[in-house]
Amino acid sequence: MGTYPYSISWSSRVCCASRLCARFGLVYYGCCDPLDGKMNEVRLLPNVRKVSMSPWVKRERGAVKIGSQFVYSRKPSPALLAWDAFDTEQVREEILATRLVCEKHGCPLEYILKDVSTVRYEPQRLFKWAEIAMQVVGGSTGTC
Repeated sequence: MGTYPYSISWSSRVCCASRLCARFGLVYYGCCDPLDGKMNEVRLLPNVRKVSMSPWVKRERGAVKIGSQFVYSRKPSPALLAWDAFDTEQVREEILATRLVCEKHGCPLEYILKDVSTVRYEPQRLFKWAEIAMQVVGGSTGTC
């Protein structure tokens, strides 16, 4: 499910989205808007299984609100791939912080790296990001 224009109230969003969500088995809800503060509304939607947690959410609040009921679908900031210097420790800290907060609150977790517009002509940054992510979700917090 995509997002709605901000001029539409949340009650209107829930009403419209509920009709759509009811037609499907399982639903991924959200996109770029921070939903950590809107989980009461998201809970009103039928069949939601995964909830988008964009780079602008408050991790802890999102995890508390999601608990084990939904998948915490984390979308880390793609900006980490775009800076002049690629900081692997910053990537590791970002991914690890989310993993730890989800473990603390019993949240199923997935990462979706999206909206990458540049890697500064260094595609190996994507490979390194994936390698770090696999280490972190596998339980390793050590450096590469």
